[in-house]
Parts: sequence; structure tokens; C-alpha cells
Amino acid sequence: IAVALALRYGVNRLDGAVPATVERYGSAVTGTDVHVAGVDLALTEGRADLAGITIDNPNGYETDYAVRVGHASVTLDVGSLAGEVPVIDELTLDGALINAEQREKASNLTDIQSHTTASSGDAPPTAEPGRIIVKRFRLSDARVLLTSEYLSEPEELQLRDIVVDDIGAAT
Repeated sequence: IAVALALRYGVNRLDGAVPATVERYGSAVTGTDVHVAGVDLALTEGRADLAGITIDNPNGYETDYAVRVGHASVTLDVGSLAGEVPVIDELTLDGALINAEQREKASNLTDIQSHTTASSGDAPPTAEPGRIIVKRFRLSDARVLLTSEYLSEPEELQLRDIVVDDIGAAT
């Protein structure tokens, strides 16, 4: 009983630590605040479910956030963690709202992308870039809200579901 309680306590602590880790590293990479409402881990299955992921906008933009994902699910090939290249069997994002806000010649999404690219350049030039393989990426029930000085009002577009296989598999 004590072992079961200890394991349960440890998993509950991980459920609390994962959002903080995602928020810390996500914020460092994007240059904006990142928030995670909740996490449910199934370690023996190599699965993590995250709820309410929000990537805030860079300074100077008016919409509340750049991206909000209702639910994300990640399933790992646990055996691949011992190898050189970790493998994600499936990464699913459901219920995403992407606020694409354009101001003059800039946009919130390109500003975030620029920061992300600059962040990856912080590693020493001799370092091997991190590599992962995503066997299946799925984006479902996603919308884009376009806001621009060239539009009289924001325009919302529903995206078709997107499925991409074998990301990072080719070397």
C-alpha cells in the first residue's frame, strides 16, 4: 500500500511539474508567456494530455493571445527514449484558435517565429541540433482569426483537419 501511495503521490507531483516546465521552456522559446491549464500523465503508456495551452502575443498586439489549444495529446514511443532520436507516435492538437494579427509590416506570428529562430541560435555552433520524429501530427477543429488594419473587422476562418505523417523521419 505504501508503494502504491508513493507512486500515486509521485505521479500527482509530475502532473503539477509538467505545466510549469512547458510554461518555462515555451516562454523562453516563443518570447511570450505560455500557460497550461492542466496535465494528465499516463507514464506507463507514454502519454500526456494537456488542456488549455495558451501562447500570449508579443508586446504591441491587441488580441488576447496568439494561439490557444483546447486539448493536446502526445503519445511517445517509450522505447525510443533510450535511443538517439526520440519518437512521438502521435501529436494531436484539438480545438486550436490562432489569432493572426497584422500591424503594418509585422505580424504576431512572424514575431514569435523570429524569436523562436533566434532562440535556437543560442547553442554553440558545434552542437548537434535536437531531433525528434513525429510519426503522426493531427490538427483538428482549428480556426484562424485574422485581424489587420486592412480589414474592416476581424475575419474568422475554419481550417480543414490536417494530418501529417513522418515529420523528421528523413535525415
